[in-house]
Amino acid sequence: MSYRVEWMPAAALLGLVTLLLVPYLGLLVGLVILVLAAATVVSLVGALIAAPFLIVRSVHRRRRARTAAGRPSAQPSALAQPLAPRQQHPGL
Repeated sequence: MSYRVEWMPAAALLGLVTLLLVPYLGLLVGLVILVLAAATVVSLVGALIAAPFLIVRSVHRRRRARTAAGRPSAQPSALAQPLAPRQQHPGL
């Protein structure tokens, strides 16, 4: 039976304390944590701002799809008519 798993939290705590005691590495770890916290806040604010827009867009799309399903579609013969040939302009 291996006791390595039981010692992992102690090793992680000891490693964290060692990193925080070394001034430069502690500063680096603190900056990384600060940047991650700031990124989390920015992403949450972005989600709060984008959520109402996405909900409204989804509702409009569903409403359009529901009303378009009840309307008759265009006649195939109207779509199959050939286009008139383009006239050539002498000045171009």
